[in-house]
Amino acid sequence: MKSSVQAKPVVESGFRNAVALGNGIFRVLVDAEGGMIPELSRKCGDTFINAHWLPWFRGMAPSPEAGNLQSHELFQKIPLLERIAGNFPCVPSFGDSDPVDGVEIPPHGWTANEQWQLESAGTDENKRYAWARFQMTSPSDRMKLEFEKTDLVFADESVHYSILRIKNLSTKDIEINAAWHNTIGFPFLTKNCKISASAKNFSTPPKGSEFDMTGRLAIGSKFTDLDRAPLRDGGTVDLAIVPDMIGYTDFITGAVPKEAKLGWSACVNSELSLAYITWFMGPDTVQTDEIGLCFNNFWMQYGGRPYAPWAMYEGAPDQTFCLGMENSIGAWANGLADSIAKKELLGRPTTLKLSCGEQKTLLYATGLFDLGSEALDEPVKHIEPTSAGLRLEFNHVAISVKADGSLERLRSIARSNDCFA
Repeated sequence: MKSSVQAKPVVESGFRNAVALGNGIFRVLVDAEGGMIPELSRKCGDTFINAHWLPWFRGMAPSPEAGNLQSHELFQKIPLLERIAGNFPCVPSFGDSDPVDGVEIPPHGWTANEQWQLESAGTDENKRYAWARFQMTSPSDRMKLEFEKTDLVFADESVHYSILRIKNLSTKDIEINAAWHNTIGFPFLTKNCKISASAKNFSTPPKGSEFDMTGRLAIGSKFTDLDRAPLRDGGTVDLAIVPDMIGYTDFITGAVPKEAKLGWSACVNSELSLAYITWFMGPDTVQTDEIGLCFNNFWMQYGGRPYAPWAMYEGAPDQTFCLGMENSIGAWANGLADSIAKKELLGRPTTLKLSCGEQKTLLYATGLFDLGSEALDEPVKHIEPTSAGLRLEFNHVAISVKADGSLERLRSIARSNDCFA
């Protein structure tokens, strides 16, 4: 018996307008504010497990009357901190907020900072999927971009699908970053979770990034295995195993192989027998009017920021434990200006070029899968699309999960412009 799908407008904490999409076994909450996905949860026994990060400081921007002017000014400067949660799209910048051609772009771009307009929400006539469609136009006339985002949940699948259209309305060609900022947290993310990605070559940011003061990894290093990442003080560390709060915050980027059918990243929690998987069209399958993300990134927020808002006050212990599994076109998370200057990283482009009037579409999926009794205490080695879903390959076992593994169904829906009327 198929589970029923529904799309329900709701008001979540902080009086934020949102749409809840679900099918009885899986649900996501899609905020209009910044396109945040604070909930991506799956039914486990008698409850739902939310895999997404909800920072303790969300919605807690202090007023100047409270006396903490430094913290107040930080939230004023970076409004994203007031709403950040779970997953969200980052366009036209991924990371820092340096101006580009005189245009001021907030950290992680307008898509993460501005209000999305809900155009419509509902279910298709056969009750196969629930959807919500949003629209946004950039506030800058000098970099005029139009965004359309459709979020979908299908019956009997524990997957959040997204269709993101980006159109250049400017009078000139432009370069942009594009990314999805997946971030997982407790109760899904715990010590001894295992992480992996499609990338085979990795790099840490060069000297001068925010991670100079917070990290343990060698600055500006390159390596080929997550389980042998170079440390600043010599030796290596196994990044595939999530530690506890260790007092460090690091960032790495990895190049999606040019021959890949899919780009993907994975986190396995063997205690819960769940796997959090992101995937998107790989270089081998992406079409000319589509966006192929080039990098798998891991933001390992394991306690290296002893300052607000990550800590309660300057010098206090970092209270924030989360893992960013971010997929992007961009140079590390250094922002659009640095990406334009860099041009290429690990053999992959760091910007997406859009001609005047050109539109491109990004197809993206995030799943939270039950691994059953076969759940292994090891990372996923490879992910392959199949006719029925995804094949998750471990060292000696492969587990199949139900999904639109190739994203061909999502591509077909994206090309049917009248399906969300």
